[in-house]
Amino acid sequence: MSLLTKMQFMLENLFNQVMRLVPSASGKILYNKWVLYFIFIVGIYDIIHFYQRGNITAVVIFFIVGFLTSFFSKNMIVVIVSAIAVSHIVAYGNKMTEGLKNEGEGEEEEEEGFEEGIDEEEPKETDGEAEAETFTENIKKMEGLLNKTEELLKESKHEGFTPIGFSEYK
Repeated sequence: MSLLTKMQFMLENLFNQVMRLVPSASGKILYNKWVLYFIFIVGIYDIIHFYQRGNITAVVIFFIVGFLTSFFSKNMIVVIVSAIAVSHIVAYGNKMTEGLKNEGEGEEEEEEGFEEGIDEEEPKETDGEAEAETFTENIKKMEGLLNKTEELLKESKHEGFTPIGFSEYK
């Protein structure tokens, strides 16, 4: 036998040994102990993850679904996977719809600004001078707030404040 033929037999033998360890898709995967160990570890991780995030509802749903599924199937892989799936749907399913808006409701977001009490239905002036006046009024209000803040800082007698920033207490 040549070296090439021996290498081919060795590779085929190695491949056959690996294929015996890997479960086939014909249903043996539900009865493989290594798959069960992996799913068990994922289930424990999910319980700890939900508990640390404060999502006790998902932990309770996990146990309830696992308990109820055990009446229908004695296969622990099926029980744990169904509990994981339902608890993830409960925990993350309602977060997917938070960002959606119903267009028919006509919800309008409030605009941020310095002036309060401006009525949205009043016709706005598009004149450049009027816009400049409101801009200067807003600047004056900002200057007033800045002056009040500076006065409060000067009046405070806390040690540790410097013009550069906050220094450590000695």
